[in-house]
Amino acid sequence: MNNILIAIGAFLVGAIVTFLIAGGGDSGEATGITPQQMTDAVHIVLESDRTVYTKEIVNRLVQRGAGD
Repeated sequence: MNNILIAIGAFLVGAIVTFLIAGGGDSGEATGITPQQMTDAVHIVLESDRTVYTKEIVNRLVQRGAGD
């Protein structure tokens, strides 16, 4: 299960960075990313990682009673 989550995370990071480097899909504009776009992309990845961690790890520990 962990390998699948790592693969999905790596794919999402690659897709976001590729999209941003390509200019965000706007043709005719200069290519590259702004600091705000990169910050937004990193935030999306971190938020996704936290969500997966909460669902897969924290909830499992609570169900096992490790929080007691």
